[in-house]
Order: sequence, then structure tokens, then C-alpha cells
Amino acid sequence: MRESNPEEILRRAEVQSITDLIRYAAQRLGCPKPVGHKARGKVVRAIREEMQEQGWSIQHLAAAVDYMKARGIRAKSVHFLLFHVQEAVRQGYMPRRSMSPLDDLESRVAEAVYMESDETWTRRLLSAKGEALAQVYEKWSNERLPALLKGA
Repeated sequence: MRESNPEEILRRAEVQSITDLIRYAAQRLGCPKPVGHKARGKVVRAIREEMQEQGWSIQHLAAAVDYMKARGIRAKSVHFLLFHVQEAVRQGYMPRRSMSPLDDLESRVAEAVYMESDETWTRRLLSAKGEALAQVYEKWSNERLPALLKGA
């Protein structure tokens, strides 16, 4: 008889990508995972666009999952999380922000590197430091990000 290997249970601190967020929401709230490559792509794009528009991080959405779990709110889909992010932040479900603006910039750069498919941009983002990093990220977000969001 073959043993089944259960999926590892994620902790909030381990949620680092949209894919992790989808698994985390499924584990904590029981909301269904999108089935199929096309459906997953749509969900990831929609979440990424909303995050960009609202200025949210993955941790904002993970906070919404915890808020919904604590309140007993059921989610019919991952999209339902988006309606609870602001209330989760207001209720204190977000971890304290770092006092350093560079930590925030570095986390945004890490998300950019994750999204980026062009090796030149990836190399630029990873090799820049200090003020140059802020300039490269600003240039990337103005020139490259819109194209990635349209084509993603």
C-alpha cells in the first residue's frame, strides 16, 4: 500500500508569493484552489494587479486570511480576500513595519525580481545598491512593470 504524502502546512511567515498565499488561504479558510493553468494565471494576475494598485504586499493578504479565520468568515474564492485586507490592517493583523525605508525597498525589489522574466532587468535589480537601487527600481516600475502586468 502506498503512503500518501500530505501537503505541508504553511505558516504566515512562510507566505512569500501569490502561490503560497493561495495555498495558505486554502489551508486556513478552505477556499478552493483554482484548477487548471489558465484559471491559476487569471487569479495570480488579478491578485498581482490589485496588490500593485492598492500598494499591498503578500503580508497584507496573509493578514486578511488570518482576520477572516479569526472572524469565522468563509471565502468562496481567493478573490474574496481582497475585500477584507483594509479591515484586517485596521484591526491589527499586520506585523509591525520596519523602521528602515530600505527594507521596504528591498522587499519591493524582491517582488520585482520574482515577476521579471528579462535577464537584463533582473541583473540590474540585483546588482544595484543604495540610491542606485531606488533609481533602478523606479525606472523598472515605470518602464517594465506595465508591460509585465499587461502580458502576465
